[in-house]
Amino acid sequence: MEAALLTKLLPGCRLLRGPAASRGNVTAALPDHEMVHLACHTGQDRDRDYESHLLLHDGKLHQPDLPLTGTRRGGLAFLSACGTALSRLDLPDESLSLLSGFQAAGFSQLIGSHWPVDDHATTRMAEAFYTNLLPPARMSAAAALHAAARTHRDREPDRPSRWAAYLHVGP
Repeated sequence: MEAALLTKLLPGCRLLRGPAASRGNVTAALPDHEMVHLACHTGQDRDRDYESHLLLHDGKLHQPDLPLTGTRRGGLAFLSACGTALSRLDLPDESLSLLSGFQAAGFSQLIGSHWPVDDHATTRMAEAFYTNLLPPARMSAAAALHAAARTHRDREPDRPSRWAAYLHVGP
């Protein structure tokens, strides 16, 4: 659902799907792209103090496994997966999440979620976000997410689980 939406909104985007969405391919592609959108599942490993990971085709991609390029100045990473802002339990005063891992990998604009969100709600949020971000609207990432959340809040004020989970990190 989200893949079809993104190929429509972002013609010419590179899509890694199925076996192509491997840990190696994803980590190799990150330094070459100013904008990434990862629509997948996440998990937390009990044996690693509940460290978060993305679930890719061939296994888990943990936050410490992300390439630390340090050369990118800017860039947007939209982590369309449940709980990408969750931190490790053993370090409650630290921000060690998938979002912070992508920040360390050089992305300055990050979109993630605090908790699990329904797939349909996530697709609708992504559509509203990119519609606000891309021409003709050309809002900043923070403003685009805010406008998307307000739109969905206005439609379903009694269902904050569908629109309040998302956050923007960055300037």
